[in-house]
Amino acid sequence: MPQQSFMIKKVKIQDLQVGMYVHLPKRWFAHPFYKNEFYIKSEA
Repeated sequence: MPQQSFMIKKVKIQDLQVGMYVHLPKRWFAHPFYKNEFYIKSEA
């Protein structure tokens, strides 16, 4: 199975899209999300 490589880059909030994987480089109590890493599955 081929390995996938991912590029980590900063994007503006307005540039986030469904299907993107988000990694927040902050402690869990510094943001309102349950986890620091998650996929954007839908447009709320």
